Amino acid sequence: MMKTENNETVIINRKKELENCVFVKTFLMFSIVLYHSMAFWSGGWFTANAVYKSKILSIFSQWLNSIHIYCFVLVSGYIYCAKYLEDGNRNFLNFVRKKAKRLLVPYIFTAIVWVIPISSIFFDLDIITIIRNFVFAINPSQLWFIIMLFNVFLIAYPLSDFFAKHNISGLAMAIACYIIGTGGGYLFPDIIVLWNSLRYIVFFFLGFKLYQKGYKKLEKIPSFVWIVLDGIIFLFSKWISNKKGVVFILLSRGFHLFLYIIGALMAFVLLQKLAKVIEWKKIWIFRYFSRYSMPIYLFHQQVIYFFIYWLNGKINPYINVLINFIGSMLISTIISCVLMKFRVMRFLVGEK
Repeated sequence: MMKTENNETVIINRKKELENCVFVKTFLMFSIVLYHSMAFWSGGWFTANAVYKSKILSIFSQWLNSIHIYCFVLVSGYIYCAKYLEDGNRNFLNFVRKKAKRLLVPYIFTAIVWVIPISSIFFDLDIITIIRNFVFAINPSQLWFIIMLFNVFLIAYPLSDFFAKHNISGLAMAIACYIIGTGGGYLFPDIIVLWNSLRYIVFFFLGFKLYQKGYKKLEKIPSFVWIVLDGIIFLFSKWISNKKGVVFILLSRGFHLFLYIIGALMAFVLLQKLAKVIEWKKIWIFRYFSRYSMPIYLFHQQVIYFFIYWLNGKINPYINVLINFIGSMLISTIISCVLMKFRVMRFLVGEK
């Protein structure tokens, strides 16, 4: 009888953790917008340089960048594993069709009507550059993430049985994909974001295993230990990245992978804990933004371009970041609300 109750408890907890993934993804969406709001102060993100420098904004944006996308892919693997264990490998063509509607259609629509026209205002985009960046998806602005995630799903699909049955060899294969993707990205153009996609398989695998095996041991680690550990690893990775020589370059690449893994695990575990504590479904802002997280991601970055163009050097950089974040969230949310009122527009931004 006790075993049955335990099994029922596990099922209830798993269901709640899956529901909380909506909160995790919404929070990560906030962090992505925040990162893009301050990435300008890291250098090389926009056409101009920051008039007022800020080392704090630079370091904080780099730290955020070591966490959010990796955790998002981890969450995708977590949710995918739940569906895989419930339904098994579904029909491949139906699977591809579903992911294409969710990811490729928004990519094409947003690139044509939003990213390319607005980027052309700030960047020198001739027809060759447009074809290179968006048709071949070598550098499609924030839309690279959409193509990467689509590729990860397609790569992971035939590996699902292998991932489910093998822990060590599955991890080894995922890390091998990371190494191949990193090397390929240095040697060849990143057409259809393929090399970058291979780098993210390891995080998808980790999410897959977290659902399959559970993560109770990770939950027992105090939150401050996660944060301190990730901070130390981040600072060490910054130090080792500045060292010269082949040995240090190789160590840096390996250590960065370790940093991304710790950051993704930390964010997932801590956000799951937070979701259970605050009962996020009762907080309207999370319920509201969870409905629009995808279109907000699609539209926010180009809004930030305008704020940076208008405000760079005219106001304090911290106020600039605040305006970037609030303004881009507000405007992209308004756009999302308008689009979501029409069925065809919902389809074009990947929503039902």
